[in-house]
Amino acid sequence: MTTPSTHPPITKFPQGLDSSRVKAIACDMDGTTLLPTHTPSPRTISTFSVLRKRHPDIHILFATGRPRSAAGNISPLLATVHRPVGVYLNGALAGEEVPDVDGGTDLEVLYERPVKCADARWYLDWGLKRGYTVIVYSGDEILTTVTKDPVFDFMKESGEPTVLVQRDVQEFVNGVAEGVVKAHKLAFVSMDHQKVDRIRSELDSDTLRPTSTTMLVRTGPERLEVMHTDATKAHALAVLCETGKLGEEVGLDAVLAFGDGENDVEMLREVGMGVAMGNAVQRAKDVAGFVCPPNDEDGVARVLEGLFRLSE
Repeated sequence: MTTPSTHPPITKFPQGLDSSRVKAIACDMDGTTLLPTHTPSPRTISTFSVLRKRHPDIHILFATGRPRSAAGNISPLLATVHRPVGVYLNGALAGEEVPDVDGGTDLEVLYERPVKCADARWYLDWGLKRGYTVIVYSGDEILTTVTKDPVFDFMKESGEPTVLVQRDVQEFVNGVAEGVVKAHKLAFVSMDHQKVDRIRSELDSDTLRPTSTTMLVRTGPERLEVMHTDATKAHALAVLCETGKLGEEVGLDAVLAFGDGENDVEMLREVGMGVAMGNAVQRAKDVAGFVCPPNDEDGVARVLEGLFRLSE
């Protein structure tokens, strides 16, 4: 049996998946570009390095459900990239890295679509009344009123920021309701995956849920996330295209995207070339133009190697 590093490049592609069309490449992180260990393989690092050298005109970016503070896993893949752009929190936030006064970088926000204050308050109240663990992603921070939950250890192991416990429940809820705490997304989390299934079923059947302005996205077996209906990776990518951050007059039709989850569906459907991973959810596979090997077999690297003939 071959190991991931020895699997051959992909060489057969459907009509329309052509390297000459690609002006930008947008990759999801977990379950896509990264291994199950949440790190890029040596082969993936090498592939991205060669691609950047041979095709410096192609913009490479990552579109992830993670906050920017938890996206450091892909830094080896963006080495030497000047002022990289990124899509974070499922598309609720997108921007460009710009130099700051301390010699580091800061995010210049180009697109932002948090959950509306009243909607965030509704979901918080709904979850708290039922004793569910609800977390709020606010920029680079993750906030909750729950003091302890095994899922927090799992999140930390996968590279997410430490969950910050808000001791004063009412003050926290009021802060979310008043916009003092900006809720880019909320998530119902549990290591009991069947419990997360039940939460989704309960929310789907609740006629008071604000369905016109929010949507539910299952981004992992341990989590169900709440997003603004306009907070998608596709929306964020479209804005980056409109602002010229992916190149002059580059539209979504010139974007090659890779993804595996429910939060990648809109992106894979809207871009010109959508590739779903072999380990992707069925909805992602259904809208993608091509399905490549899974992330634990270097699927992204093997597609890029074959499409751009990087091994030649």
